[in-house]
Amino acid sequence: MRNAFEGREDLRKDLKRAFAADEIEPFFQPQINVRTGKLDGFEALARWRHPEKGVLTPFHFLNATTEFGLGEKLDEIIMDKAFSALASWRAKGLIVPRIGVNITTAELRDPFMIERIKWAAEGHDLDPSDVCIEIFESVLVEEEGNEVIQNIAGLSRSGFQIDLDDFGTGHASIATLKQFNVDRIKIDRSFISNIDTNSDQQKIAGAMIYLSHSLGVSVLAEGIETEGEYAQAASIGCEFLQGYGIARPMSAVAATEWIKSYAAKEPVHAAIG
Repeated sequence: MRNAFEGREDLRKDLKRAFAADEIEPFFQPQINVRTGKLDGFEALARWRHPEKGVLTPFHFLNATTEFGLGEKLDEIIMDKAFSALASWRAKGLIVPRIGVNITTAELRDPFMIERIKWAAEGHDLDPSDVCIEIFESVLVEEEGNEVIQNIAGLSRSGFQIDLDDFGTGHASIATLKQFNVDRIKIDRSFISNIDTNSDQQKIAGAMIYLSHSLGVSVLAEGIETEGEYAQAASIGCEFLQGYGIARPMSAVAATEWIKSYAAKEPVHAAIG
């Protein structure tokens, strides 16, 4: 028990030091419009550039960040740096339609959240339409408080795009999609893996897509890793794709070069790799 306590205390101190030393940053993973082959935007994903352990994913620190009361600070840092990156790309003449940022449950309960996101966007000369707010499906299933419902509705009214992340894992109902004014679902990679060879995967994903489209909700497939998965997901109606088969999450500097390289390719050849 003492070892566990001391380990947690060491992690807490290390995280506080990381925030103070500006070691937290977003990595960017592209999302592709299937119909045009063009870049639709990036999802900003939190990374910890640890001086000894290298670049760490949220798996290594997200729960601890929330536990130690640093979740709001994490959101603010990732959001500010993501908005700054989008503004920088556009200043260079690079076409990036939007940036996606994840919002935690604690943030969604904050009555001042909407204004704070608006101010952050305006501070980088961005409009709400330039920003996609990504919310985990589990949040909509588990949270019943009025604050969450009102904040999501307020974000939608303000012009932000609402994406429902990891769709299929949290058992959200179709009624939930309507209630929260979701613009796009992101089908979890567990339903996309091997979709080109697994007929059951095709049926499940196809049903999700059909129901979403019947409500006017667009669909992005997460976890695309192969040309076969790309082609199958596109053929059953996914308008947007994201995954390692397109590009891994990358730093802002690497993303700048990736945008230039991708834009130079013909869309039909730029889909994978």
